Amino acid sequence: MTPLNSKEFEHSNPLRDAVALGNEPTRIVVSKPTEVPLLGKRITVQPGEQELPLYAAAFVVLRRAALRPMG
Repeated sequence: MTPLNSKEFEHSNPLRDAVALGNEPTRIVVSKPTEVPLLGKRITVQPGEQELPLYAAAFVVLRRAALRPMG
């Protein structure tokens, strides 16, 4: 955890500064095109099964644009 003073907090961006998950490769099945604006990058994902960093896969799944494959 990194404490922030009020000035730092005002200028922080949680999509860039507060990503708690790692980049372990994670397979998901994307159901609709989605953009992942995290860590100062913009990852565009298209429908189909693919491997993304864990932080991006979780973002897409939580946006209800993908599922984690069974098995």
